[in-house]
Amino acid sequence: MAELHWMPLYIGDYLRDTGHLTGAQHGAYLLLLMHHWANGPLPTEEKQLARIAKTAPVNFKKMKRTVLSFFDLTEQGYVQKRVMKERQKQIDISAKRSAAGRLGGRPSESKSFEFAKAKPNRVKSDQNQSQLASKGEANNARVRARPSRSFSNGSDEEGNGWALAAAQIVGHG
Repeated sequence: MAELHWMPLYIGDYLRDTGHLTGAQHGAYLLLLMHHWANGPLPTEEKQLARIAKTAPVNFKKMKRTVLSFFDLTEQGYVQKRVMKERQKQIDISAKRSAAGRLGGRPSESKSFEFAKAKPNRVKSDQNQSQLASKGEANNARVRARPSRSFSNGSDEEGNGWALAAAQIVGHG
């Protein structure tokens, strides 16, 4: 199962639905939501719910009806519809990203086949190869002959460091 390290919180929706809660009820509700996000359905035992909400059982008993009104009781425990919907969405996204990561950036077979067809193999003559090699050596010599510039944080005083470095390498700077 995917590890869900973060949870979306739709502030407008939350405030609209919870404007009647006290500070203690907000705290308990948010802690229950976060536990539900990370672990799935909440337990049904009042003492466990109080521990999750970080409040004394006697205090939780007073707020239980109000706080648990946001949850539905199922066979698995207390669930909150929005949490379940968002949680499933994140699990699906994580699975897709994991599958894409396993491909390692390789194109699918159909795309790699189309790419191979579109690019004909070009064989360069020995003369072209030698001209390209000597031209490359001349460019390398020019880059080496220039005094080096210091590019702390990737730029010079005018902020042009990477452009200057690229121009030197290409032979235009």
